[in-house]
Amino acid sequence: MCKQEFIISIVGALFVVMVIILTCFQVFNQLLFSIILSAAFILIFYAKLKIRSNHSDSNK
Repeated sequence: MCKQEFIISIVGALFVVMVIILTCFQVFNQLLFSIILSAAFILIFYAKLKIRSNHSDSNK
């Protein structure tokens, strides 16, 4: 696993922990929670795809 992917997974994990903590304190309502959670997964997924495409470009 490259450094960039490692950083993204750490940020993703921290974000999930933060969301869980905030949800425990009931700061978010359900709609906002689901929007933020889906946005986080989309960002992580997009970043991983971007990293993979960068690797395939450099292998050529």
